[in-house]
Amino acid sequence: METATLDGKAIALGDAYRHAGRILKEAAFPLIAGLGADVAGARAAILLAERLKGAFDHLASRETLADIDVKRSFGMFTTTANEARLRGDCVVLIGPGLTQAWPGMLKRLALAEPPRRGAQAQQPRKVIWVGPDGDEANAVPGAKVIPASVQELSGVLAAWRARFGGRPVALDAEKVALIDGLVETLRNARFGVFVWSASTLDPLAIEML
Repeated sequence: METATLDGKAIALGDAYRHAGRILKEAAFPLIAGLGADVAGARAAILLAERLKGAFDHLASRETLADIDVKRSFGMFTTTANEARLRGDCVVLIGPGLTQAWPGMLKRLALAEPPRRGAQAQQPRKVIWVGPDGDEANAVPGAKVIPASVQELSGVLAAWRARFGGRPVALDAEKVALIDGLVETLRNARFGVFVWSASTLDPLAIEML
């Protein structure tokens, strides 16, 4: 920060800090929100909220809490990007905008390369992308793309889950055959990985994964 203003007028940074301190000191329950900072900045903001006996709310709290809610209620196995790249023989990408939510995703996961460890080492990696953006559909050479809008994702996952359990679904034969093929791919996976963003999936959809 190089400049500060108060009531539209420029003031010295020291004066700005003192004025902000007075406001926070007088607050009964301050909220520290946003936290659009690096790890050190986020930690400092959280420590400030704790010292003020207030609350903090991250700008991505809805997405974070959606994942935590499912993990707390139903359990969830998680892995790292490095482990997924080295061992993931089947990677399923769910929803649009993943390359915006995680700009380095394609480079970190190296989806076009075979896994280097595990039972399927050096075998072609299978990649399935359900509901990508138009620009993302061709981002991974050889990926199986399943077109679906954001509104259709939950239905696709529900049908996928039903067929995985051997239950019938009210779809035409062509779509059932497509889903059954994906189910078989997952059954044969030795280290399957799902990648999604909670900004496009609600907790019920995440639970179905």
